[in-house]
Amino acid sequence: NNQLASSVRVTAATNDDVLKRFNQRLSRIEAILDERDAHHDDLNHSVMNMHRRLLDVEHKPGGVASLPSESAGQLGSDASAAQLSECLADLSQKTVGLQGEMRDLHGKLEEQVEHYKVLLRSCEDKDE
Repeated sequence: NNQLASSVRVTAATNDDVLKRFNQRLSRIEAILDERDAHHDDLNHSVMNMHRRLLDVEHKPGGVASLPSESAGQLGSDASAAQLSECLADLSQKTVGLQGEMRDLHGKLEEQVEHYKVLLRSCEDKDE
């Protein structure tokens, strides 16, 4: 009878220790997930800002509207054509750069989503 009581106490103490370790581990995982979530939100805001900027560049009226007012009156001159070409080349280069940044950010976002899925599955498996 004493052996049984002793065995039950040892098992209860062991279970309490295991439960404490699991709770600490779960707390660490939750903290990591909160940190990653904050990073994910920052990344999401950056992607949305990049998307908005890209849309602004794509839908912004080009040509005369982007030139200074004194050049708008000389639209037929060679200087205006050169300025338009330069402006167009600059906008095109910026658009390509923004598209590259957006692809990079999208890739990072997909990596984060996959990482969250793995962490979530890991937490769910440990809960079971």
